[in-house]
Amino acid sequence: MGISGTIGRKNLSSLNIQFNPLGEIFAETTGIFKIKIENGKKFLPSFLIKAVINGNETIFPVIDRKGEEGKIAEVVFPKRGKTTKLSALLKSPFPFGFFYLEKAIEINSNLIVYPKPIKTELTPLTSPEKESRKNGTETTGSEEFKKIRNYKPGDEQKKIHWKIFAKKDKFYTKEFIRKEGEEPIIIELNKFSGTIEQKLSKATYAITKLWKNRAVGFKSGEILIKPDKTKKTKRKILELLATYPEEKDENSTDI
Repeated sequence: MGISGTIGRKNLSSLNIQFNPLGEIFAETTGIFKIKIENGKKFLPSFLIKAVINGNETIFPVIDRKGEEGKIAEVVFPKRGKTTKLSALLKSPFPFGFFYLEKAIEINSNLIVYPKPIKTELTPLTSPEKESRKNGTETTGSEEFKKIRNYKPGDEQKKIHWKIFAKKDKFYTKEFIRKEGEEPIIIELNKFSGTIEQKLSKATYAITKLWKNRAVGFKSGEILIKPDKTKKTKRKILELLATYPEEKDENSTDI
C-alpha cells in the first residue's frame, strides 16, 4: 500500500490545469469548455487522470512527460456571476486500481456566467426610432441600396446622386430599402415582470435573440448603453446582467 500511495501521489504531481469556455456560458445551461492538463514532470507520464470541475468528470488516459492533453467537456453552472478562481479535483486509481488518490487544484479564471435566458415577449421593447418620431426628429436607421431612379419633388437632398448630375446635368435619386428588423432597440429592464433574477433572464433572452439582426442597447435606472451591433457591446450588456446586484430591483410591468 505504501508503494502504491507513493506512485499514485507522484502520478498526480506537477500537473497544471486550464479551463476555458468555448462560446458564451449561461446559468443552468450546458456550456462547452476545453480542459487542458499539462504534465510538468521531466521523466514520468501521468496515467488515468480524472479532472472533476463543478461535478463534471473528464478522463485523460495518458499525459506524456513534459506534454499536455486537451479534452472537450460539458459543464453546467447553477448561478450567474463572475469568478476569478475555480476549484478542480484531480484523481486517479493508478497504479493498481485499488483506490483513488485525489489532489485539489485552484484554477485562475475570468469566467463570466450570464443569466439563464427565459423566453419572453419582445414586442413591447423600446425603439429609439419610435421615440425620435415622437420628439419630431428623424433617424436614418439601417438601409440597403436598391436602385437609382428619376428625381421626384420632395426627395431628400442627401439622396441625390451628384456624380450622375455632374455628368448628365439631370437629377437622379438613390433609392434605399430598410433592412427588415434592423431598427435599433433598447432593452429596458423595468419593462419585464417578475423577480430581479427573472427580469435579468428575460433581458438576456431578448438580447441574444435581437442582437443578430439589429443594434441593441440597454437601460436600467441611470445606466444606459447605447444601441450597437458590435460583439463588444453585446458582451458589455451581458456582463452587466451577469454581475447585476442581487438585491437591486425595479418596478414591474406585465410583460
